[in-house]
Amino acid sequence: MRKTFEIPLDIPDVTIENVETDRNRDLVITVKSTVEGTYCHTCGKKITKVYGYDREITLRHLSILGRKTYIRLRPVRYQCPSCDGNPTTTQQLSWYTPRSSYTKPYEELGCLNRPSAVDRFLDFSSQSRFSHVWWPSIFNHTRGLLRHQRRPILVFTTH
Repeated sequence: MRKTFEIPLDIPDVTIENVETDRNRDLVITVKSTVEGTYCHTCGKKITKVYGYDREITLRHLSILGRKTYIRLRPVRYQCPSCDGNPTTTQQLSWYTPRSSYTKPYEELGCLNRPSAVDRFLDFSSQSRFSHVWWPSIFNHTRGLLRHQRRPILVFTTH
């Protein structure tokens, strides 16, 4: 019998591009912004001309099923046609702070000060109702990635 369950990421304005595990068996979720444009850092006008992408960033996020989880993103860069020299501005999303290594939900739960306690609290795989779920089988049977209320949700199917 197949069972399906959903896990909200609790980060707005992104779509999920890829889900994988790294060599440490941590979950890495690659996302892309759904917000079009940003505001010029020089003149403050809304700009929508894509110039390219900034370097890829990887941010620690809340654990999912007891696995450390990371969100990977390449922020979009936009060019301002109004300013002299046509400066570029990197888009910034609401769920992370620039130059931080963590998502805001991770920071807000106090994970920076006591990661092991929070990870244990969020470790759904240790709860009896999920004890029959083996991690590799979840990834082998991932059915899809959905968006729900403008926040992405991971959808897993197990046997």
